[in-house]
Amino acid sequence: MLLPPFHPMSIVFGLIVWALFFVIIYGGVGVVCGVAPPPVEQGAFTWINGVMGLVGLLFTLYLAWGSWHCWRHAPPFGQGREHQRFIARIAAFVYAFAAVSTFGVALPVVLFPPCV
Repeated sequence: MLLPPFHPMSIVFGLIVWALFFVIIYGGVGVVCGVAPPPVEQGAFTWINGVMGLVGLLFTLYLAWGSWHCWRHAPPFGQGREHQRFIARIAAFVYAFAAVSTFGVALPVVLFPPCV
Protein backbone atom coordinates (compact mmCIF):
# COMPACT_ATOMS: atom_id res chain seq x y z
CA MET A 1 0.00 0.00 0.00
CA LEU A 2 1.19 3.45 -0.82
CA LEU A 3 -0.45 6.59 0.48
CA PRO A 4 -1.37 9.42 -1.87
CA PRO A 5 1.73 11.61 -2.35
CA PHE A 6 0.11 14.66 -0.78
CA HIS A 7 -1.24 12.87 2.31
CA PRO A 8 0.55 14.19 5.44
CA MET A 9 1.21 10.65 6.68
CA SER A 10 3.34 9.98 3.61
CA ILE A 11 6.03 12.20 5.11
CA VAL A 12 6.78 9.62 7.82
CA PHE A 13 5.60 6.44 6.08
CA GLY A 14 8.99 5.78 4.47
CA LEU A 15 10.69 5.86 7.86
CA ILE A 16 8.04 3.57 9.31
CA VAL A 17 8.71 1.06 6.53
CA TRP A 18 12.47 1.36 7.17
CA ALA A 19 11.96 0.73 10.90
CA LEU A 20 9.83 -2.31 10.11
CA PHE A 21 12.58 -3.60 7.83
CA PHE A 22 15.19 -3.04 10.53
CA VAL A 23 13.18 -5.06 13.06
CA ILE A 24 12.47 -7.85 10.57
CA ILE A 25 16.05 -8.21 9.40
CA TYR A 26 17.81 -8.17 12.76
CA GLY A 27 15.04 -9.95 14.64
CA GLY A 28 14.90 -12.62 11.96
CA VAL A 29 18.65 -13.17 12.00
CA GLY A 30 18.63 -13.32 15.80
CA VAL A 31 15.83 -15.89 15.93
CA VAL A 32 17.28 -18.08 13.17
CA CYS A 33 20.75 -17.97 14.72
CA GLY A 34 19.26 -19.00 18.05
CA VAL A 35 17.21 -21.86 16.62
CA ALA A 36 19.22 -23.29 13.71
CA PRO A 37 22.56 -21.54 13.10
CA PRO A 38 24.32 -22.43 9.86
CA PRO A 39 27.87 -23.83 9.99
CA VAL A 40 30.51 -21.15 10.51
CA GLU A 41 32.61 -22.67 7.71
CA GLN A 42 30.10 -21.44 5.12
CA GLY A 43 31.01 -17.84 5.83
CA ALA A 44 28.65 -15.33 4.23
CA PHE A 45 27.23 -17.81 1.69
CA THR A 46 24.30 -19.04 3.74
CA TRP A 47 20.59 -19.25 3.11
CA ILE A 48 20.03 -16.67 5.86
CA ASN A 49 22.10 -14.09 4.00
CA GLY A 50 20.32 -14.95 0.76
CA VAL A 51 16.89 -14.43 2.26
CA MET A 52 17.91 -11.25 4.06
CA GLY A 53 19.52 -9.93 0.89
CA LEU A 54 16.32 -10.55 -1.04
CA VAL A 55 14.22 -8.92 1.69
CA GLY A 56 16.58 -5.93 1.71
CA LEU A 57 16.39 -5.62 -2.05
CA LEU A 58 12.58 -5.74 -2.03
CA PHE A 59 12.29 -3.12 0.70
CA THR A 60 14.86 -0.88 -1.01
CA LEU A 61 13.05 -1.11 -4.34
CA TYR A 62 9.69 -0.39 -2.68
CA LEU A 63 11.05 2.70 -0.95
CA ALA A 64 12.77 3.91 -4.12
CA TRP A 65 9.52 3.45 -6.01
CA GLY A 66 7.69 5.37 -3.27
CA SER A 67 10.16 8.23 -3.68
CA TRP A 68 9.69 8.30 -7.43
CA HIS A 69 5.89 8.08 -7.03
CA CYS A 70 5.73 11.04 -4.62
CA TRP A 71 8.03 13.17 -6.75
CA ARG A 72 6.26 12.36 -10.01
CA HIS A 73 2.71 12.89 -8.73
CA ALA A 74 3.28 16.14 -6.88
CA PRO A 75 0.90 18.83 -8.16
CA PRO A 76 2.49 21.30 -10.59
CA PHE A 77 3.67 24.65 -9.33
CA GLY A 78 1.25 27.57 -9.57
CA GLN A 79 -2.07 25.76 -9.28
CA GLY A 80 -2.89 26.93 -5.78
CA ARG A 81 -2.01 23.57 -4.22
CA GLU A 82 1.43 24.47 -2.94
CA HIS A 83 0.86 22.72 0.41
CA GLN A 84 0.19 19.44 -1.42
CA ARG A 85 3.26 19.96 -3.57
CA PHE A 86 5.39 20.64 -0.49
CA ILE A 87 4.17 17.50 1.27
CA ALA A 88 4.74 15.33 -1.81
CA ARG A 89 8.26 16.62 -2.37
CA ILE A 90 9.26 16.23 1.29
CA ALA A 91 7.78 12.72 1.27
CA ALA A 92 9.85 11.91 -1.83
CA PHE A 93 13.04 12.94 -0.03
CA VAL A 94 12.10 10.93 3.07
CA TYR A 95 11.37 7.85 0.96
CA ALA A 96 14.72 8.28 -0.80
CA PHE A 97 16.52 8.63 2.54
CA ALA A 98 14.77 5.50 3.82
CA ALA A 99 15.75 3.59 0.66
CA VAL A 100 19.42 4.52 1.07
CA SER A 101 19.23 3.64 4.77
CA THR A 102 17.64 0.28 4.00
CA PHE A 103 20.40 -0.51 1.54
CA GLY A 104 22.99 0.53 4.12
CA VAL A 105 21.48 -1.76 6.76
CA ALA A 106 21.09 -4.72 4.37
CA LEU A 107 24.63 -4.56 2.99
CA PRO A 108 26.47 -5.75 6.15
CA VAL A 109 23.91 -8.48 6.71
CA VAL A 110 24.66 -9.89 3.26
CA LEU A 111 28.47 -9.47 3.36
CA PHE A 112 29.28 -10.87 6.82
CA PRO A 113 28.62 -14.32 8.31
CA PRO A 114 25.25 -14.23 10.06
CA CYS A 115 25.79 -16.02 13.37
CA VAL A 116 29.33 -15.15 14.43
